Amino acid sequence: MMAKEWKDFVVNPHGLIIGKKERFNLQHPEGKIVTKDLFQRGTEIIEAVEIGEVGSITIWTTTKVWCIRNERGYEKLIYLPRNPPAENA
Repeated sequence: MMAKEWKDFVVNPHGLIIGKKERFNLQHPEGKIVTKDLFQRGTEIIEAVEIGEVGSITIWTTTKVWCIRNERGYEKLIYLPRNPPAENA
């Protein structure tokens, strides 16, 4: 599902968050709240956000694509450079 408005979410660096409901539970005891300020810096603009039913999130900005990655049971928010970057970047 593509989101039309930004909604803060949580990542859990100490384990897995499974499901959309848990991803948006800002009261999660282990969760770290992620706000749009992390992605909108300088000329960087959020262009699209995809929210998966199992709690996956992909965020497209002007020059990067962000996602939550699970490595050895730990969640990490990572990005890769967009190829090619947005035309107006």
